[in-house]
Amino acid sequence: MKLNEYQEEASRTAIFPNELPDFLDVGQVYTVLGQSGESGEIQEKLKKAIREDEEQYVEDMRDEVGDVLWYLSQVCEEFDWDMGEIAEDNLDKLQDRQKRGQLTGEGDDR
Repeated sequence: MKLNEYQEEASRTAIFPNELPDFLDVGQVYTVLGQSGESGEIQEKLKKAIREDEEQYVEDMRDEVGDVLWYLSQVCEEFDWDMGEIAEDNLDKLQDRQKRGQLTGEGDDR
């Protein structure tokens, strides 16, 4: 199969909404997508550090982590979530898993 044939066939399976659901707004979508993009930049820096054997890329990751933190704070702002509460809830979950010997493994309901 040629790639243009694949592209044409694949496009027949694409389903895109015409607008955002009523429970989402542009700020929410923008900040979630931005956070994802910045996370990808951290991964890119690490990949380049490995490929180029260059420590500067690891040092550059720090700036990208700051960008992820900014976007995460704005995701919380857009959804009206308290970052401090989320952090506490996450630590409670992890400490509970640790007590039960469930830090490793897979699944949200460990």
